[in-house]
Amino acid sequence: MHWVIQGEEIYTQDLKTLAKLSQAKGIQKIYDTAFCLMASQPNQEIPEYCQKRRLDCAYVVEEHYLSDFKLAVFDMDSTLICNECIDEMAEIMGIRDVISTITEKAMNGDIPYKESLLSRLKALSGLDEALIEKVAQSKIRIVNGAQKLLSTLHQQKVETAIITGGFFQFARHVAQHLNIKRIICNQLVFTNGKMNGNLTGPFIDSAAKAKALLALCEELKINPKQTIAIGDGANDIDLIQTSGTGIAFHAKPILRNIATHHLDFVGLDGVLAIYPPQN
Repeated sequence: MHWVIQGEEIYTQDLKTLAKLSQAKGIQKIYDTAFCLMASQPNQEIPEYCQKRRLDCAYVVEEHYLSDFKLAVFDMDSTLICNECIDEMAEIMGIRDVISTITEKAMNGDIPYKESLLSRLKALSGLDEALIEKVAQSKIRIVNGAQKLLSTLHQQKVETAIITGGFFQFARHVAQHLNIKRIICNQLVFTNGKMNGNLTGPFIDSAAKAKALLALCEELKINPKQTIAIGDGANDIDLIQTSGTGIAFHAKPILRNIATHHLDFVGLDGVLAIYPPQN
């Protein structure tokens, strides 16, 4: 059992204080931005101490390696990418503030996801497909650490997938950039090259994300306990709870509270300090 402490800047004094609080037998460097408090004990003061100093902490009861997972699934918006794609679409029409307010409420779990998404899509009716494609190619920013985490997962022979309530026009570019082969997402409908405010195919909400994970497990002939899921909002609750291990990444409190671990400050590659790759 041990604590993993991570941060963009970690001071020696903070490590010494945390080692004392956790009764650690020693401090071991994992990376420049990550340290292990060896043979340490749980202490409720540690998360509060770390939060004040913009440090991430994870108490690892049973050590696992990255290769112990057979499948890693990711939400897309605000998880693999810095953007909320529907907000970027709204920017084109000059209604970003209106749409982003609804997005924030949906991700906090304040309003039902399906209701919020359909209302936002209705507001975006008439948006040109070519402009959406332009935004998808030019404005999407991959989050810090995503490339390293995905590359390492693939090196460790872990299957990967995007399971998102976002849209194919964006997901395909993200998947191509990160070499992810499987995409489950919502599909926009266009009439004469313009959004008509509707979706086609299965509606991907929280419950559908969990079903998609179970379907992938069946396809790959693996147990859901061998999966790790990473997301940021209320729409990822069922996905996180269905997976064997759930990581809340820069997430809303509603998701942080039910995840196995959460990362609030470091990049997505912070997962590698908690579940290290095997050489």
